[in-house]
Amino acid sequence: MRDFILHFLSTIDEPFYSILTGIQNFLHTCFSEKEKPVSYGDQNPDKTFYVITNLGGGILCQYDAVLGFLRHARRKGWVPVIDLRKTDNDVFSDPSRPEENPWEYYFGQPSPYTLDEVYRSKNVVHCAHLRMYYTRMNKREMQRRFTLSQKIPFVPEMQRFLQEESAKVLQGLGNNVAAVFYRGTDYNPAPGWDLVGHPVIAGIEQFCDIVGKKLDEWQVSGIFFMTEEQQALDYFVQRFPQAHYVAKERFGSNFKAGVGIPYQQLEHTSRYLNNKLYLLDVYICAQCQYMAGPLTNGFRTALNWNGGSFRDFYVVDLGNR
Repeated sequence: MRDFILHFLSTIDEPFYSILTGIQNFLHTCFSEKEKPVSYGDQNPDKTFYVITNLGGGILCQYDAVLGFLRHARRKGWVPVIDLRKTDNDVFSDPSRPEENPWEYYFGQPSPYTLDEVYRSKNVVHCAHLRMYYTRMNKREMQRRFTLSQKIPFVPEMQRFLQEESAKVLQGLGNNVAAVFYRGTDYNPAPGWDLVGHPVIAGIEQFCDIVGKKLDEWQVSGIFFMTEEQQALDYFVQRFPQAHYVAKERFGSNFKAGVGIPYQQLEHTSRYLNNKLYLLDVYICAQCQYMAGPLTNGFRTALNWNGGSFRDFYVVDLGNR
């Protein structure tokens, strides 16, 4: 019943978006575990810290969920911190860095307090969990998420990497560049893989036909293409040989249908490096002037990071599952 309700809600368009948000908040209250207030010491008695822990899914699924919890913390007047050490998280964690908070491989904290300070404090609330489902976005929600995303900086090493590598990839493409975002693997039907609320993904040939019309309309000076699937990249480059892309290992014959991308292991690339290169892909999309693709977490994150500066963007919308 819950999945049916959430699937129905994911099809609601802009005029009813505020109603959708209210119902989702109600479902969060009904179906999630309760938030857990605890005390770890006597420090900071005038503050309540809100600890956001492992939320499930891939790196940007969790990033997107964090934005929602930041908004919740702000409404409550709590100080948010993200701690991915407390749960087994092989999507994020690097076995060579077992003592570190995996969130901080890539992102900074939204507040100036360290986790050590939080776990010596008097008032601490651990977040409750509810599985997140994809919904259509409206302009007000885009602006809200852009504002929230500004509170999550990249760590300095990651920021330097993104700036330097994106400049290399975009070099020579001009100042009228379209980012084309394609998800080619685990959103496709597979036994046992829960796709409720996720966008239906066009096959790569149909996708290129749709996107090609937008590229012509935009009269782009260059194309940046991102995908995690090697066959999709090969086909796209055959259709649009001028496209640039990040050179990296992609899923191909070693992809296991029915197992989500976050839980796959590439043959020669660690999850840490794969996450880092995925963030580079999305960061480059956000630097472009146009973007087209399905409404995945990566697409929405690029919208957040772009901050409304796209001249235009196009959602390849075939509905939700």
